[in-house]
Amino acid sequence: MLQGITTQEFNGNEDSVLIKTENLTKIYKHKGDKILKLKKDTTTAVDGIDLTIRKGVHGFLGPNGAGKTSTMKMIIGAIPITDGSAKVCGYSAGSLNAKKKIGFLPQHVEFYYDMQGKEFLIHCGRLFGMTKKEAENEATELLDEFDLQEAEMRRIETYSGGMKQRLGLAAALIGKPEILILDEPTSDLDPIGRDKIISYVKKISKQATIFVSSHVLSEVEEMCDTVTVIDHGKLLLTDTIANLKRIYQSTNNMLTIDTSNNSSVFQALKGKEFIEKIWVDDKTKTIRILPKNRVKLQNAIANLMLNGEILLNKFTQEEFSLKDIFLEVINKEGFNNE
Repeated sequence: MLQGITTQEFNGNEDSVLIKTENLTKIYKHKGDKILKLKKDTTTAVDGIDLTIRKGVHGFLGPNGAGKTSTMKMIIGAIPITDGSAKVCGYSAGSLNAKKKIGFLPQHVEFYYDMQGKEFLIHCGRLFGMTKKEAENEATELLDEFDLQEAEMRRIETYSGGMKQRLGLAAALIGKPEILILDEPTSDLDPIGRDKIISYVKKISKQATIFVSSHVLSEVEEMCDTVTVIDHGKLLLTDTIANLKRIYQSTNNMLTIDTSNNSSVFQALKGKEFIEKIWVDDKTKTIRILPKNRVKLQNAIANLMLNGEILLNKFTQEEFSLKDIFLEVINKEGFNNE
């Protein structure tokens, strides 16, 4: 499946590119670390990544240790680039002009916990170069936007996890950046908190381009237009979610069958020469089939229905989610970097 998938080149000129990396590489050195006793003196966290990010909401996916956070930190200028380059709106990553274009929400947000919510946002605005009046006005707008106005005079240490995450998102938007970079924005939140953050991201996307990493792929599918998948520091693919689903669906023949007697149908079909693989899904108890010959399978099922007094409830080609595609890409031979 997914034969021939490569990095997708999207239509558009260079003026529309907001983030661009070429051979972006990050190598961490471990010399002298006697405690860890590492076999190698260095670790390549990011290995020659080429990214082109245009307007919209772009998901950044990969398993733990894939290099997502290191890539994001190089783009915002928080850590130095070992090799290659990164540009933000045409400016070199880490430069003052590039930083002015970016708002950043790290995975674990840190605050001055003895500050009040509004006080913290004003402080962030002043650091951004705003006048006190400008910072106060924008802080008021953001507190209202993120439903924090009633808690604006409370110390941040009294905020719930969801409130802190919303405050962090508000702080990332101080100065109205063109690009918002979010690293696991819904981590450690309950379902209600997650839904609120997703709603805010969708709303913000009308004014800013969003580059977001998340392990919750259903959320990425809901929020994003395009995705990039990396593993072991290497880029595996970049494409629109719609195009990935189209390609995946066209190359996959997996069928789902549900009847009034799945046990009997499973036993009757098991071992047939026109079936490559058949099993019963543990969760749904439906029959999953990968056929060698779909026509023969259809005929066999029709005969079972006619001769066995069995009712057919469902016979469909499964629709696949971003999670299915992600797992296929990560596990597929040729994309695996082990």
